[in-house]
Parts: sequence; structure tokens; C-alpha cells
Amino acid sequence: MVKSFKLSVVILWLVCIHFFISSAFSQNLETITPPSATSITEQYYRWIETGKAAIPELKEALNSDNWRMRTHALLAMGRTGDAALTPLVIDRLNNDPNTAVKNCAVMALGDLKETSAVPILLDLLTRAPEPAKKKALPQQRLIVQSLGKIGDSRAITPLFKLLASTKSEQLKIEIADALIAINDPSISILLQKKPTDPGRFPYVQAAQILGALPVDGTEDFLIDLIKNKPLPIKNAAIISLGSIRSAKSVPTLLPLLETDNTHLQTNISKALISIDSSAAIIPLCDLLSSPNQNTAMTSARILTRMTDKKISQEVYERFKKYHTINAPAAFVLGQKKYAPALPELRTRLGDDHETGQDEMAEALGWLDDRESIPLLMKVATRKNKQGSAGAIWSLGHLKAEEAIPLMLKILKTQDRQLTASAVFALGEIGDPATVKPLIDLYYESGLQYQMQIALSLAQIGGPEVAEILKTNMESGNPKRRKMAGYMLLKSRDISLVPYAISLLNHPDETIQRYALGGLKNITGQDFNTEKEWKAWEKNQRPSQQSGF
Repeated sequence: MVKSFKLSVVILWLVCIHFFISSAFSQNLETITPPSATSITEQYYRWIETGKAAIPELKEALNSDNWRMRTHALLAMGRTGDAALTPLVIDRLNNDPNTAVKNCAVMALGDLKETSAVPILLDLLTRAPEPAKKKALPQQRLIVQSLGKIGDSRAITPLFKLLASTKSEQLKIEIADALIAINDPSISILLQKKPTDPGRFPYVQAAQILGALPVDGTEDFLIDLIKNKPLPIKNAAIISLGSIRSAKSVPTLLPLLETDNTHLQTNISKALISIDSSAAIIPLCDLLSSPNQNTAMTSARILTRMTDKKISQEVYERFKKYHTINAPAAFVLGQKKYAPALPELRTRLGDDHETGQDEMAEALGWLDDRESIPLLMKVATRKNKQGSAGAIWSLGHLKAEEAIPLMLKILKTQDRQLTASAVFALGEIGDPATVKPLIDLYYESGLQYQMQIALSLAQIGGPEVAEILKTNMESGNPKRRKMAGYMLLKSRDISLVPYAISLLNHPDETIQRYALGGLKNITGQDFNTEKEWKAWEKNQRPSQQSGF
């Protein structure tokens, strides 16, 4: 019994010791548990809001045992713009054992735009890794970005050498951006020197840099790239020739328009529009007769964006002579609002054997020719539908209320070729009486014309539209929610503001984005949080609030 008693005392003693040790260990855990990533991020934003007043806290955080705390402190130091913090940032870059901290130190130096850090960053950029020391270097792309932000010309030659030697396409992009940001044309002079290894020379990035920082010889260098290099290099060179508005390149660019490569053709078009050279007018007008309809219409689109006043007359003279260019010529004449072309456009549109019926019908709309409304209504009802879609578009553009019965008839038949155009036209005309037929079509057509109807309803607006928007938003049906979201995004109805604000905390992030876009579109304001929108709404004048 004595032995049993002694054993019980020992067990009790062990239990007590375990309790005290566990308690102390638990308390110690609470003391040493690092802050969560979320709390550190929140702290970071508080530092940003506080600005330079947060510097004492940042210095303390820089000595934290938690590496995440050190990274965020460095980033916040960079955002202060206080160059006096540079020695502390460099110390972390040189001595911190954590690679993520080193990376953030590099980023901070870029934000501080501290030129004294350039030699250190260049040393890191060119230093080979030392596996034996197991010391990871900061990422090259971050060093490159920071050198670009600092903008010191000492970085040009090292960056150029890295650009010519790296195999990483992403790093090449970063280097090109940094060299452009440094904004020293001496890099362009380096790039134009004959490369020792043409096979590895970064021609794409060279073209981009020369387009941003042109020097003597740039035009010839870029034109040569168009003639002799593969497609990606050609595209880069063409974009840069447009950027520097190289009139010298026009004779080289124009023949390339007759290509089947859409991307190349688009870049040539943009370049010619940017250059806006009178020397391109006659060749582009000649291309209106191209047997390739895509080339002809591309040429027409370029001509509409050019500024020379002779374009309209030149196109009109050709239009009168050649019926084969009806479509591209009508496009130019309509977009340029060339009124002398009206009689000829009406005559040819009235003959459904003429080509380019849709384009000629649309040209009458662009010319705001209300006298042509009876003709357009006639064309819209043609049995062969030649020009009908273009005529319906123009009737909408002209807000021809007399055409509403015709549009409603098309809605009832759900003609696949014309219904979408009729929906658009009703939205343009904007008669509230057409809301119900549009909603009926929405439910009857199996959501076939969902986006067109949503846009038209948003344009018409009013209480009925607001109600259908809310009903579909709250339906739980993803497709109907999408339709409602699109309506909200395109709406200008001020009465929807409170409802849109209420959607900013919706669990579906897509709906939040629709609501935010709708609020910006309706109000013209650029707030991003529910709190900001509510404050704005509260501060509106009573006369505005009554509209809510």
C-alpha cells in the first residue's frame, strides 16, 4: 500500500510538471508565432498610406525575424521615395540570407531611383552564380527593371551585352523596356552597328528600341529589316516605322498590303495611318480595285483615317468610273461624309444588281441623309436581301422612328440575316415602346440574340429595362446573369446606381466587375471600392439623388 501511494504521488507530480511545461510552451508559441501573410499585407498598405511618417516602423520591421515582414518593409521603403533609406536597402541586398528579401531590395532601389545603387545592381546583373557558396542572386529581370526605373546611362552597355547574349525571350522584352525607359539614344547607335553574330542578334528588340529612340540611320536600318528578315522582325520594324512616321518607308510598305497574313496587314495599316503621307493616296486608291476584297477594304479603311482633303474627291472620281469598287469606295465616301456622292450612291443602291449594296446603304447613314429613309426602308424589305442589313443599320443610325414597325416585323420572323441588325436599330432609335418586343424576343429566341438585345435595352433605358435587368441578375441562371451584367455595363441610367453599388459585394466576382464598370459608365467617376461609391452617392445634390 505504501508503494502504491508513492507511485501515485510520482504520477501526480509528472502530470503537474507536464501541465506547467505545456502551459509555458503554449504561451511561448503565442509570443513567437509569426504574423500571417494577410496581416503583413495589411500592414504594408498602412505603411503606404502613412508615407514617410512610417519610416521608423519600417526600419524596425527590416530587422524582423520574419522574412515576409522584411520584404514588405523594403517595398514600402521604395514607395516612400526617400533616398536616405538607400544604405539600409543595400545592406539587405548584400547581407540578407533570404532570396525573396534580396529581390525586394532590388525593387526598392528601382522605386527610390537611387543612382548610387547602379554599380551594385550592374555587378549583380553580370555576376555568375556561385553554387559552392549556395548564395542565390536576385532575379535578373528585377535588376533590369530597376535599372530602367533609375534611368542611368551607365547601364546601357551592360544591358546591351545581356540583350545580345541571353536566350530568354522574356528577359529580352524586359531589357528592351528598360533601355527605352533610360531614354538615351546612344543605345540606338550601338544597335545599328553590324552584329558579330547576326543569327543571335535581337532584331525584334532592336526595332522596338529604334522606334522609340530614333537616330540618324534608323529609317534605313528598319526598312532593311522589312526586306530581308523573318516575319516577327518585319512586324516589329513596321510598327517602329509607324512610330517614327517614316515617309521614306511608304513605297516599301504599300506592296506588302497585298498579303494573306492578317497580323502583318494590320501592322502595315496602322503604320500607314500614322505616317499619313500624301504619297500613299494614289497607290491606296489603286488598291480599291484589288481582286482581293480584303485588300480593297483594308485600303479603304486606311484612306478613311488619313487626313489629306484630296482623298474624298480622288475616291469619288474612281467611284463614278468603276462600278466594281462600289463597296470600298462607298465605305470611304460615307466615313468621310462626302455629300457630292449622295446622288450616285442613291442611284446605285436602288439597283440591286450593283455590287456593294450593304456598304452603299451604310454610307447613306454615315452621311446623315434623312431624305434617303424611304429608299432605305425599301431596300430593307427586299426579298433577295441585297443591302437589307446595311439599310437597317442606317435606319437605326438615322433614328428613323417610321421604320419601327418594319423592325418589329423582323423581330417576329426572327430572320437570321436581319434580326441582329433590327435589334441594333431599335436600340439606336430608343423608343420605350420597343422594350417589350425586345424582351419577348429575348425569351423566345433561346438567348440567341442575348448580347445585341442587352445592348439595345441598355441604350433605351427606363423602369422596364431596370426591372428586367434586376430580374435576370437575380435569376441564378449564368447566361441571364451575363446578359444583365452586360446591360448594366453599357447602361447610362442613373437610377441604377444604388442597385449597382449593392452588387459590389456580390459573391460572384464577375458580377462585381460588371457593377463596377456600369457605375463608371453611368456616372463618369473612377472609384473602385464600395465605400468610395457610397460616399460619392451620399454627397450628391438632392436633385441628383431624386433620380436614384
